[in-house]
Amino acid sequence: MLFVLIPFVTHLLAYPAVVWMISKLFFDHTFSYWQTFNYGLSEYFFILLIAYSVPFILYSSFKRKLHFKQKYPDNIEQAKQNDSIRTLVVSDFNKRTIINTKDILFLSANPPYINIHHKTKQYLHNETLKAMLSKLDLGLFVRVHKSTIVNVRMVQSYKSRLNGDYDLTMIDGTELRLSRIYAPLFKQKFETTHRVTLE
Repeated sequence: MLFVLIPFVTHLLAYPAVVWMISKLFFDHTFSYWQTFNYGLSEYFFILLIAYSVPFILYSSFKRKLHFKQKYPDNIEQAKQNDSIRTLVVSDFNKRTIINTKDILFLSANPPYINIHHKTKQYLHNETLKAMLSKLDLGLFVRVHKSTIVNVRMVQSYKSRLNGDYDLTMIDGTELRLSRIYAPLFKQKFETTHRVTLE
């Protein structure tokens, strides 16, 4: 608050002093200090208050947001992960089955459906890849091709094709294409997910 009050009061006190000094030097009639002060107070009080307080408020708001981002850089990503689905109801012939999303190896497009490749079997599901990606844990699932989403924890290895694309090998031996446009994000998540930790 002092950052607003000090320049605000200084301005109110300095303005009549400057007017008095100029009138003393260049005019026959000298303007009264307190008369000018009262005039400035009545005419410009709210304008000055806004002029000095708004930048301070904006600066404080920006500083709080910056501090929050620096202290909690992963909060937005973490919130998305917390909101992600843990289980999924899929069709299995004439019955409905619940599967754990963490056990999904990958999802592939099969218009107008998608194939969900689970640890145990493959399911046909009536949603788009885009819709599924918005529900899944973004810390685990990442798009690697326009027609494929993989669970990074289920990727055993990847190797370059020497043209910008890569070949992914899943833990069940399935090989998938990693397109160059999705490679940077995949590599980041792969390194983070498979980072070696000591217990």
